[in-house]
Amino acid sequence: ALTGDYTDQLLDDPALGTTFSTETEMVHQVVNYLKHPNAYDDAKPRQEKLAAISADRFGDRVLDFYQDILSHYSPNEADEAAPWTDEDSSKRTMKG
Repeated sequence: ALTGDYTDQLLDDPALGTTFSTETEMVHQVVNYLKHPNAYDDAKPRQEKLAAISADRFGDRVLDFYQDILSHYSPNEADEAAPWTDEDSSKRTMKG
């Protein structure tokens, strides 16, 4: 895959794939995979990556985030003029 922040983080083990920035690098990597197909068949990195990017893991991280926020929230200390409150409306917004 073309190199980038997301693809570099996702493809962090040759068993998952590789990234390239030039056509020459891409050709070299494809030829290497074709010449040595068994060198990249380790299932462990794939299983670990799938677990790390799973919907269940994402959901758990979101729940952890909200639980952390709730554990630090105190209604007695809430500021009515907080930056995320739209003073012209009763709706809360993410205005900064």
